[in-house]
Amino acid sequence: MNGRRTRVTRRRLLGVGIGLAALGPLLQACAGAAPTQAPPKPAGTATPAAAAQPAAVATKPAPAAKEPAAAGGTAKVTLWHPWSRSIGGPYLDEIVARFNQQNSGKTQVEPEYITNANSELDNRIIAAIAANDPPNIGWSANPRMAKTGKILALDPLVSRDKLELDQFPKGLVENYQYGGKLYGLPIELSVRAIWLNKPLFEKAKVPYPKEDWTWDDYFRIAKELTERDGDRITVFGSESPFRGSAGSGASYYLNWLWPYGGDFFNKDETAVVFNSDAGVAVIDRWVDMANKSRVTPPKGTSAGLDAFQARRCALFETGPWQWGYWIGELKLPADTQVTPRMKLQQTLQYSVALWLFNTTEQRNEAAWQFLRYFFSKDVNAEWGYKTGYLPVRKDSQETPEYKKYLESTAPQMQAMIKQLQWARTRPGERLPNRAKIEKIFGDELMEAMNERKTPKQALDDAAKAINGDKSLFEKIEA
Repeated sequence: MNGRRTRVTRRRLLGVGIGLAALGPLLQACAGAAPTQAPPKPAGTATPAAAAQPAAVATKPAPAAKEPAAAGGTAKVTLWHPWSRSIGGPYLDEIVARFNQQNSGKTQVEPEYITNANSELDNRIIAAIAANDPPNIGWSANPRMAKTGKILALDPLVSRDKLELDQFPKGLVENYQYGGKLYGLPIELSVRAIWLNKPLFEKAKVPYPKEDWTWDDYFRIAKELTERDGDRITVFGSESPFRGSAGSGASYYLNWLWPYGGDFFNKDETAVVFNSDAGVAVIDRWVDMANKSRVTPPKGTSAGLDAFQARRCALFETGPWQWGYWIGELKLPADTQVTPRMKLQQTLQYSVALWLFNTTEQRNEAAWQFLRYFFSKDVNAEWGYKTGYLPVRKDSQETPEYKKYLESTAPQMQAMIKQLQWARTRPGERLPNRAKIEKIFGDELMEAMNERKTPKQALDDAAKAINGDKSLFEKIEA
């Protein structure tokens, strides 16, 4: 990713208690986005056709699983998800109802809203796995779910039914491959863009940034748009890129670090290398923005979000999940631009996934047929324009319905779609101790932001502490 999920990012996964201690290494989350208040459906949208249904083949069931439905009867499939009635649940229900109607007498998918807090949803799934009573389909932000041994490998089904994996972002598909096998399919594709508070640009007569802008341009524009009444800042030129938590600090750091030419890990992810000249230059700039030029709100607070919504902050980096509240509900006069470049043009992309839990042959096949339908080109496009998330399939982004949505309903999404061509997947996904690494980094980053250490001292100290503990780099494979 709770209140309104448009305001809250996905949280780190937590352990689920003594009884599940053995599964503790699994409960490290990838940062992602929270489901959004859904934008309105564009006019004239066609109803996606049913996916072709091949003859069923055996999918090996897990031992001691739930009893299947009577032979030849309807297979009931449970789907656990994080979409409440106010943030997209009705749209998921529509898709499920249509699938059920098209598969009447064969499959009955039963969606169940669990919670919109990722950590709680994942804990519920892990607990259900431990009790040998998992859902048939789980919606999870945790790419290490395959380590449980209860997830169905999808490769035979993908091959049999010719699911076009080349239409999915390669890096995100690889996130869910373990031991050479595919266990999950990415959903809720997200990249962040820079949101522009247009009235503040117009008031200051500052031109909107162009697509080829740099982080130096961003800093200059932020200074030009900052307004003061004596020593009091009345309009912030920018939000604070440091959000005050270890995970978000690392996540936002990447969108600056990569363009500056740096990286967080070395190539084989056996050490951190963020204390490079590029890494130090980024934190130097952040410290300047917060403490010297003072173009951002206080570090690690929600002041930037509140200020942007009150039209007192000009630049804000966030993702598609914000559209529903800012544009659909608040009607903010805002636009977007791609995240700036420096030496390189790169930005972070991430997702959650849908997993099939290995239960019975009949339910495995039925659950897979729903995934095929849900990830078909037209349905994936529909999910995108109804929820605000980007369609994970490239060909879904090219459908007439989705293009119409971009042009007439949500032009703010166009910058995010544009960035997918140079997007990179979050590193460290196979490190179960990534959260510990980010905590050490975040603690030292706070030292730099509070000017108790120089950026170089803070990053060097963080790198020394992390690289000195080789257990932090142990990789997880199914």
